[in-house]
Amino acid sequence: MLSINIRPGTRSGLHACRPRTACGAVLLAAGLLLTSAAQAQDDICPKRGGILKTVDMHYKLVDPTQVANPVYFMRLVYDSLLDIGPDLQLSPGLASSMPEQIDDTTFVFELRQGVTFHDGTPFDAEAVKYNVQRLIDGKVVSPFSGTWKRFIKQVTVLDPHKVKFELQEQWPSFLWGIASLRFASPTSVEKLGADYGIKGAAGTGPFMFESFQPKKSLTLTRNPNYYRPGEPCLDGFQARTIKSGSVRILSLKKGDLDVINTFPESQFPLLADDNNIIIDEGEASTFTLLPLNTRHPLLQDKRVRQAIQYAVNGQVIIDNVYSGAGVEVNSLFPPWHPAYT
Repeated sequence: MLSINIRPGTRSGLHACRPRTACGAVLLAAGLLLTSAAQAQDDICPKRGGILKTVDMHYKLVDPTQVANPVYFMRLVYDSLLDIGPDLQLSPGLASSMPEQIDDTTFVFELRQGVTFHDGTPFDAEAVKYNVQRLIDGKVVSPFSGTWKRFIKQVTVLDPHKVKFELQEQWPSFLWGIASLRFASPTSVEKLGADYGIKGAAGTGPFMFESFQPKKSLTLTRNPNYYRPGEPCLDGFQARTIKSGSVRILSLKKGDLDVINTFPESQFPLLADDNNIIIDEGEASTFTLLPLNTRHPLLQDKRVRQAIQYAVNGQVIIDNVYSGAGVEVNSLFPPWHPAYT
């Protein structure tokens, strides 16, 4: 179906937190900021210790093959071979270096040594192969399986800390795909079976699974053996479901929550005037649009579609619906996005 889009505005990315959590620590705990292993602990953590309490827990299970968004919850428990930095550049994660590219369809990864899953299982080349095969062999129903089945020809263990990926065809975004692939312990997956991600989970990430209620709550504890020195900054992490934006804000103001990642833009002034709340505002890639069904008899006339577009005042919508937190756009991508043209 062809459509013409009217984009009233792009909402800014907002999250709010209480000062005692130190917003920088919130980002570090969520795995949104990557640090160098050479940094001193005092440089890594604006504040050390404590349990971060937040919301947005709507997962059915804590399994990286099932969940794409919000991705930072998965990053607390699981790591990937490559990390994506704040500048959108790739860097080694569980891989000890960037991969060696043999040709257009062959990549070899050297793995970090001494890394273990939360259940004590070593992270090695066999674990990498197991997680990829889990996606492409149909051992799990995953929204990511189709892509990996299409492109992956073979994963070969060269030695305990070296693994080779052979592709069916060129995959231009292969390294980005690798950066999104997170690794679960083969031991725990086999032991728990269908209950993996519900009754237990084990990755190599900064936090370990403690308890989980599907779509209700998640509790994680600090991984004392995390491979990045000095991380994580927090002792634990708790997330629960609060669907109402107003209740989220009330819980934050009362101190029942430390951080909220989304809230109604109309409530922005209530938080902006509270000296006990820190608001971190930035540009986001989300946008609001009005698609028009060109199969409708009245909308087949281009002039009608143009009239609707001219009649919509995007700035008025931004000012009155989003409390000014947005901009009018003329592309699917915001100006700061690499794909913007």
